[in-house]
Amino acid sequence: YHLDKMRRGYDRLINVLGSDHHGYAPRIRAGLEALGEDPGRLEVRLVQFAVLYRAGQRIQMSTRSGSFVTLRELIDEVGRDAARFFYVLRSEAQHLDFDLDLAKSQSQENPVYYVQYAHARIASLFRESADRGLEPDPGDRQAWERLDQPFERTLLT
Repeated sequence: YHLDKMRRGYDRLINVLGSDHHGYAPRIRAGLEALGEDPGRLEVRLVQFAVLYRAGQRIQMSTRSGSFVTLRELIDEVGRDAARFFYVLRSEAQHLDFDLDLAKSQSQENPVYYVQYAHARIASLFRESADRGLEPDPGDRQAWERLDQPFERTLLT
């Protein structure tokens, strides 16, 4: 697989592995080197486990026994926004306790709901100010111009 990717012209190989598979990284690098390829082109990202909770109880999962929840099933249950938000709250190197009930709740305890609610309120303020003919403070434009990374502006649009 890795050799095929390199021969098709890919500059980097990125493997995402569960933290329990950390021992594979040196073996894959050794394999690439044995094939005459640069093992430095391989980037291995180790991801910690996510533990799912429902009704305060841990959901027992085991890939060996075939008892697990797929990402598709998770998204179907809690929604795309909640799934994304809960995962990006932590780095992949941090363990994640994912409370399904919290992710679905419409309360201030749910960070997704809280952010969505805050966004709706802010959008409402902008609409109301536009309806009243109010313009943003020119100082705001100066703050906008200080944002020099594309992702910074994307977050605000």
